[in-house]
Amino acid sequence: MNNKKTEKMKITIKPEVFKKFPQLKVAFILAEGIDNKNKVKKANHLLAEMQKDTITALLYYLALKHIVPFGADNPTKIKGDITFGIKKDDLYYRDTKRVLGTKLDYWKNVTTAISPASWCALIHFEFLPPVSVAKQKEILDEAEELIKAFCGGEVKKKVLSKGKKSAIL
Repeated sequence: MNNKKTEKMKITIKPEVFKKFPQLKVAFILAEGIDNKNKVKKANHLLAEMQKDTITALLYYLALKHIVPFGADNPTKIKGDITFGIKKDDLYYRDTKRVLGTKLDYWKNVTTAISPASWCALIHFEFLPPVSVAKQKEILDEAEELIKAFCGGEVKKKVLSKGKKSAIL
């Protein structure tokens, strides 16, 4: 485990998103000081196919187990703050320089992708009904446990919703 910390960033969901998806909740997990390389073989037993890094293997496992969409970015490659918005009826997210991905109709910019050398990860799960609040907590707690068990490091969690549209991580 290393003691590196990412720069703080503000994550905001624009009000227009909740007009289209009023019950959307986006949960974020910031994992810092992780070892994303050494336990990839142990983490890959969670999936039948080989993954290139531990965090990705864990996230695919969680997404398949709980049937929820997710995304993950290397926060050291994000420029400034992150904003979620709607463009051409698609939910997207961007930093101050570029679109990082679309959500729910998954597309990801490779610029901020996680790699085996990544020592931090910003993970986001998008929750819509019928995923209950209890199920959301279960998924986030399981993600935290798996990250700590397989990668070490520190984990912070935040959930954004119609009532709480931004947070600092």
